Amino acid sequence: WVNSPDAAVIIAHEFGHVVLHKSLLVEKNVYITSDDDNYSDPFYSITRRSVDKNIKRIEIQANIFASYLLMPNLQMAIKLMRLKKEMGLNKAYIHYDDQPVNIQGCNTLFSKISEHFGISKESIKYRLLQLGLLKDFSRSKKIASVFRDF
Repeated sequence: WVNSPDAAVIIAHEFGHVVLHKSLLVEKNVYITSDDDNYSDPFYSITRRSVDKNIKRIEIQANIFASYLLMPNLQMAIKLMRLKKEMGLNKAYIHYDDQPVNIQGCNTLFSKISEHFGISKESIKYRLLQLGLLKDFSRSKKIASVFRDF
């Protein structure tokens, strides 16, 4: 997994636990779940298992920490502005919908940002959604559904 595009995300996520939740871990007030558990994050749909709300909360916090650590706002905005100019995109946000030309444009954009930051395209999409720089106008499969395996 170390060579996977999300290796940095996994490491940053776990680092987030150390930074944000050190006292909880030391006091042993929480248990640590494995990344192999059947959870879908960031919105935590649970399959076949009920998890305490506090555990869900710290997992989401660690994901947010990782996204901010690996893709800071300023660097993300600069890279996005340069790519949008290069691609001739004029809107303040990325417009995602069901049109093949827009899907292709978004995939190209996600790939270029992914290469720049060394992060998976799914992580890039999540971060752009967080920043309000990606708007999903899709009627069929909403882009948020890609995060079921994130």
